[in-house]
Amino acid sequence: MAEESKDFEVETVAHSVSELERLIAKGDATIVLDLPRNTSITAALWGELVERGLKNNASVKMARPIPDDVCPKCGAHMSAGKAMMDPVSDDFSDALPSNANLVDCIKCHECGYSET
Repeated sequence: MAEESKDFEVETVAHSVSELERLIAKGDATIVLDLPRNTSITAALWGELVERGLKNNASVKMARPIPDDVCPKCGAHMSAGKAMMDPVSDDFSDALPSNANLVDCIKCHECGYSET
């Protein structure tokens, strides 16, 4: 007779987003997303998948963290850049307010998203 160990839980590994979505739909599992190193996922999509997992009683984890230089909006590469920050709202600005400050940031050169 097989006994279950209380010291560890069995994890199912998904190697693509579609495979992860299929496993989440089954529910009641711990799923680790292990994407190939040349494949990225946006932070927004990752958050949506984790939320969907919670609804289906599935614990969703990532084998490797999302790199800091990947844009959370579009998944493109981010690099050092400059952005205009409105000191009143403490937010980035697309228009040039008269009191905007130019600050160092990491910027996505595909969609324009910026982080300090």
